[in-house]
Amino acid sequence: RERGVLGDILEFRRLLEPQIAALAARRIDAAGIDRLKVVVCDQQRALLAGRPDAALDAEFHRLLAEYAGNRVLVRVMAALRATVDETRAARLRTSGRQNASMEGHLRLLDALEARDAAAAHAAMEQHIAEIGTHLLGAGQHQHKQTAQGGTAGGAPGGSDNDH
Repeated sequence: RERGVLGDILEFRRLLEPQIAALAARRIDAAGIDRLKVVVCDQQRALLAGRPDAALDAEFHRLLAEYAGNRVLVRVMAALRATVDETRAARLRTSGRQNASMEGHLRLLDALEARDAAAAHAAMEQHIAEIGTHLLGAGQHQHKQTAQGGTAGGAPGGSDNDH
């Protein structure tokens, strides 16, 4: 049952968060990028110290929605935060998963700094796919994506680097 719910949450995130990242790349200002850098730096420091980083992970995604500049998106993501946070539960946060999360955030930052919406979209897709692999295992995560009509890497016609 839990794997099914986690898979559904990841599917939801794949549908919405790449679009949020693309909008943010078009609309974010320098102060927003600086704020995201601070969050990622704090996340890296927490990982190095062996402290939990789930709140920082959630904050990165909350800020990204804010910087997308659409108030409805912010409200939707806030309303669904408890559900989405199920994928951030302490029991699921292995060191490999935490490192993958931070690395995904760094790739997103690169795309945001370049104001490259397509790269931000792709970086978020890759980020969610990597988290899915850590949460569900490669076989199950790829099966769910393929069953949706996409490739093992994500959206229809996408490459293996689409998450």
